[in-house]
Amino acid sequence: MPEGYISTRQVLRAHFLIANKFYLDGAGLGGIGLKDIGLLQSAVGRQHVSFGGKAKWTNHFDATATGCNDGKRSDPGKFLET
Repeated sequence: MPEGYISTRQVLRAHFLIANKFYLDGAGLGGIGLKDIGLLQSAVGRQHVSFGGKAKWTNHFDATATGCNDGKRSDPGKFLET
C-alpha cells in the first residue's frame, strides 16, 4: 500500500474501534461487522484509480476523499465547497 492511502484493514479497524466505543458507552448499536468484503475493497480501491499510467487524483486528500463521494460527482472534494 503506497504511503498516505487508507487500507481496507485500517477501515475495518476504525469501524470496530468506533463500534466498541459506542458499546462501552452503553449506546445502542445496529448491525456491526462486515457484510461484503468485496464492496469494501472496491470502495477503498477507488483511491487508486488511474488511466494510461496517470493517477486520477493529484494528491492524497482527493484520493482518500473519494470514499466520501456519492458516486455522482467526478471531484470528491467538491462536497466541501458547499
